[in-house]
Parts: sequence; C-alpha cells; structure tokens
Amino acid sequence: MGHIWYNKIMKYLDEARAQIFLSAQTHNCCLYAFLSALVASTTNQFDGRMIELTFVDNTQYLFIKNTITKLYADRVNCTDGDFAGKKFILLDGVGIGEMLDDLALSFVDNSFVSSPRIVENDCCRLAFAQGLFVGAGKFYTSQDINAKSTGYNMEISFFNAKMLKLGSQVFGALNVKLKQGKRLGKSILYLRDSEQIGDLFVTLGAIKASLEFQNDLSLRTMKNNINRQNNCYDANQTKTINASFEQIKAIEKLRDSGMLERLDEDMRLLAVIRLDNPDSSLSELCELFPRKVTRAGMKYKLDKFITLSQKKKD
Repeated sequence: MGHIWYNKIMKYLDEARAQIFLSAQTHNCCLYAFLSALVASTTNQFDGRMIELTFVDNTQYLFIKNTITKLYADRVNCTDGDFAGKKFILLDGVGIGEMLDDLALSFVDNSFVSSPRIVENDCCRLAFAQGLFVGAGKFYTSQDINAKSTGYNMEISFFNAKMLKLGSQVFGALNVKLKQGKRLGKSILYLRDSEQIGDLFVTLGAIKASLEFQNDLSLRTMKNNINRQNNCYDANQTKTINASFEQIKAIEKLRDSGMLERLDEDMRLLAVIRLDNPDSSLSELCELFPRKVTRAGMKYKLDKFITLSQKKKD
C-alpha cells in the first residue's frame, strides 16, 4: 500500500511540473525570471566559462535546452551528457555572459544567485516561483523521514541563503507562507499541511494536480476513518465477548451451587437472558430485559453475578 501511495505522490509532482512547463510565460521578462530560478536550482557547477546543469526529469532538460537554443542561437552551445543515470547539459560559448546578465545571475560561493531585479515586475514573481518549484521542488510523505509521522511534505531546497531569502520573499508576495528549515545539509522552504500544498499547486498553475491530490487525499482519509471505526468495533466486540464469557461462567457457578435460585426474580431472569444470548452487548441486553434498565444498571447487575460467584469461591 505504501509503495502505491508513493507512486501517486510522484505522479502529483510530475504532473504539477508538466502543467507548469506548459503554462510557462513566453513574454521575455517572465521567461527570463522562470529560467533564472530554474538555472539557479539545477546548476551543478560553473568554472567561469562552462555551466553544468543537472536535471531530475526529461521535461526540465528539454525545456532548458530548447529555450536557451532559441534565445541564444549559436552563441551558447548545449552539450548533452549522462552520468549515473542522470541527464545533464554543459553550456558554454560567447553568449554565456549575455545569458547570465539576462537572467540576473551571479556566481557566489560555488552556486548561482538571482538578483532581486529579476522579480521587480509582479508578473515575474509567479514565473520565478514556478521555476524554483520545477527546479528544486520535492513532494513526499512524512513517513519517508519518520515512520511514526503522518501527513505530507512539500519542500524547495536551495544552495545558498541568498536564494532562500529571495525565494521566501517571492512566495510571500504570492500569499504563500512557506516555513524555513534545514534538511540533508541544505536550506529549505517547506509546507507540511495537505490543504496548503493543494493551494500551492493552484497558485503555481498546476490546478489538475491539485484536484487529483485533494481527491485522492479525501479517499485516503475516508479509508483511514473506516479502518479506525472497524478497529474500534473489533476491539468493542472482543471486550464484549470477554465480559460475556466471565459473566456466563459466574452464572453457571451460581446455578450449579444452588445460589442462583436464592437471588431475586430480576437477577434470575437476567441470568437466563445472558445464557441464551452470549454474544449480546449491554445495549442489546437492555432491550431484551422486560423492565426498563440503563446500560449502567445492566452492567451493575451482570457484575454482581461475578462478585457473588467469587464470594462463593472464597
């Protein structure tokens, strides 16, 4: 079951990425904001001349390759590579400096940092947030971290504090309040609330992924509630059976010793009802009893059989 749910989690993330790429703005300022965040999120290394970008899926790879090729023609060369099953691109050429200037990127402490000027326009903030999500977004259940935890996690990781700060400001401007933290040595922005994660998908333009996530989440919640109810029912049934067994055993002892006949009429009648209905609950016994009695009163009477039988033993 856990493996099936993990596959669904990955489906939501992949679908959200795909929808965001399809809706990516073609207007230059927004496209540059999107690329700026995406390049900063996927850069593996830069030596001043050559940039290496590593991708988590084929959609990222194709988008960056096709877009950079279109924008910079033969001034930036895109060389494909593959290492340990992961695809990467090497970018070099006379247009690298121009590209970094267009994307407002500077290389600081072994990682790229986007300048705040790339998100000066309101329309560019959404594009920049989309680029961060598709470049470094992760989505998983809390059990992946702690087996005793429940719930879901969405996080975006950053190579440096400046990008974390800019990312937090951009999402805040979109009315998305992400928490800050650390995981696996990286600074992250994260959400651990399923409703907020669904809202984030909508904000980023991945509405279909949000609807599917919320629908499957509702089904899972319903199944969990049914399982809890069934477990509670089974526990109550076990408790009822154990109590009934002890009561019947006590009644039989009293009957065999002749003490049952010395009890009042109600107790003798109740003894017969309990012996004839060993699986009945307190509520059901109250309905079978000819006189009105509460559940507490019924329990008191049944417990009295046990008390009397123990006194006889003593």
